[in-house]
Formats: sequence, structure tokens, C-alpha cells
Amino acid sequence: MNFKKKTFKVKVPNTNFYLESNKTYRIIGKVDPSAPIGFQERGITKLEHPMNGEDALVRFDSRRNLWDTGLYEGSPCYSTIQDQKQITDTVKVLKENLIPFLKESLPEGALSQKSDNKHWDSYMFPLNQNLTIATNTPESFFGLWTALLTGAIAPEADKNAPRYRELTTPYVLVDRQEKASNEQKLAFTKAIATKNFVNLLLSDNKKDKAHLVDVLNYVDFRAVLDTEDSILNSQFNHWIDNKKSGLKNAEYFNTAFDRFSTEDGKEELEVYKLLKKAVKNNKVVYDRGEYFLGEDSLGNNLKEAGKIINDNDNLKSKLLEVI
Repeated sequence: MNFKKKTFKVKVPNTNFYLESNKTYRIIGKVDPSAPIGFQERGITKLEHPMNGEDALVRFDSRRNLWDTGLYEGSPCYSTIQDQKQITDTVKVLKENLIPFLKESLPEGALSQKSDNKHWDSYMFPLNQNLTIATNTPESFFGLWTALLTGAIAPEADKNAPRYRELTTPYVLVDRQEKASNEQKLAFTKAIATKNFVNLLLSDNKKDKAHLVDVLNYVDFRAVLDTEDSILNSQFNHWIDNKKSGLKNAEYFNTAFDRFSTEDGKEELEVYKLLKKAVKNNKVVYDRGEYFLGEDSLGNNLKEAGKIINDNDNLKSKLLEVI
């Protein structure tokens, strides 16, 4: 049998995370808001040092007098799961794909969950920041399984869950391939946003910069037409480089850029500008969670209202009358 040829994944109990075989993961520090600013900026929990790591241990449940390996349906980690099929399916995957390989490398009886099993007394799976782990061996797969099972490490998507705050979990597990894919997506999306932005900013047609400013204001980026080009460019780059919202900002801008590049889109954008002016002048009023143009409800969102008005000649005429 060759574990490296095994391809399987299994849901870690009490998480939304699936641990996969033959995959490369990276352990990073979980940012602690109470840690020194320098640690927070570098995204680490503690001082980076090879000897400053921690170990994942197999938990012993003293109430049930069992080692909680998650390899058996009776493992304590499954006690809060109501769906028996989920438990059965999880254990079946482990029995078929992991346990036979672990038995090959461990002493006889080492996988027993009974309290008289001394193997788990000395078991430790080392964890540290910026550590890369490939689940291409049964030992590394089980080690990460144990770390996730006990909360010694948090899946990236769930790192802010209350459970990990209570456990003061210091580490986060990152899918390297997924992270690389997301980083590539961000870089490409930002490149498109920059191209779209610069093309309008440096266009020979003066109307293009005015259109750019309108698009920017639509996506909640405050822009002024007479802002010097280099300053506007610097502000835009800062906006799409934001660590928390840069990808969202770039995607939003690109979507708006494409949407308002058509004639119909340009009309909608113009209606939106008029609508904002009407609100400012109290010609369109906001009452009880809705915008009203006279007696006509425009809903609770100005951007959606702009689209509604642009598609309705009667409402468009009414708006033009009050401006």
C-alpha cells in the first residue's frame, strides 16, 4: 500500500474544515489584538523561533476514560454531533484510508482509545509559525488531524470563531494552493482595475476623467474632478491595496467600470447622480426606510433606485422635473 497515492478528504469534527491527503498546508500565527503592534503587523502571535513552538497532543477524556483520537465512532469528539450518518461517514473514511497505514508504522495496539494505551502519553506533533506540512504521510495527516481536533490550530476560514478565542489558539492552517490562487486572483484583479483607471485618467477625451470620477464615487471612493492626476492615482492605488478590502474594492470598481461603459450604463450613472442631487435638495425624501419621489417608492437603496428610474420613463421624467 502507498499512502502517497491515496486521495481523500475528511471533515474535522466541530469545524467546517475538510483535511485533505497529499496536500501542502502552511501554519501561520493567529493575530492577537492584545499582542505588541509589531507582532500584529507581521501576523504572528509570538516571537518567531524554532524553539518557540507548541505540540499537538491527543486529548484524554477523563469522564469517558477514553483517548479522543476521532478514529472511532465512540470518540468523545463526536458527542456533540447529532447527525449519526456524518459520524459514520467520517470514521469510514479514516478506517479505509488512514488507519491501515498508521498500523504499519505504529506499535501493536497503539491506536486503541482505551485508557491503558500508553502510546498517546508520549505522542507530540510539533507546531510552529511559518511551518509547511504536506499530508503525504499517514503520520503528518494524523498530526494535523489531531491539531485541528483539539483546537491547537484553527482553519483559516474559522480563525475568529469563539472556540478559538476561548482556547487562545495561536496558529492558523492555510491551504497553500488556495492561498496562492487567491493571491494570483488579487494581483490580476488589481491589474485590470489599474488599467481601467489609468485608461480613463489619461484619456485625451476630457469627458473620460469626469466619467472616471463618477464611477469612483459610485463605488464609494470619494473623488473630486479637479484632483491632480498623480494624487488621484496614489489614492486609488492605496484603496485597492488595502489589506482587508483591496480585492473587494478592485472587483467592485471593475464591475462598475464594465457596467457603465455602455450607453445604457452611462444613462443609469447619470440618473444616479441626479438622484443623489435630488436627495440633497430634499426633492427625493427618505421616510421609514424608503426613498420617495413624490408618492412613488424607490426602495431603500439609491443605487437600485437609480436602476429602477432609468428603466422607467415615467419616473425619469418626474425626477427631471424636480431637479
